[in-house]
Amino acid sequence: PCGASVMESFIRKVLEQKLGDFLRVPEDKCQFGASRFVLKEAEVREDVFDDLHLPVALRGGFIDEISISFNVSMFGAASAN
Repeated sequence: PCGASVMESFIRKVLEQKLGDFLRVPEDKCQFGASRFVLKEAEVREDVFDDLHLPVALRGGFIDEISISFNVSMFGAASAN
């Protein structure tokens, strides 16, 4: 993304890779920038919990919207003293 820091680009890549394991997200419904991540209209994958052998079965799920705000500097390297 234009103007994004290296850390923001890294976080975006990790989120996009890992979200695909659990959710189906339309490309235009995942926004990242300015220390905020917003996910809209995502479907929970039905097979996510299959390997857990739970006594319940997931037939479907939907996330209307979730927003996470964070300080990007918290991912920076700590100074050594």
